[in-house]
Amino acid sequence: MGRFAPTGSHLRVTVIEGGMDFHVTAFTT
Repeated sequence: MGRFAPTGSHLRVTVIEGGMDFHVTAFTT
């Protein structure tokens, strides 16, 4: 999880990796 990218791109990568819920929660909080 050492990938740095814009919010949109990072979010898409997270979805592909299957950790969307975790990352979305982290970004919202």
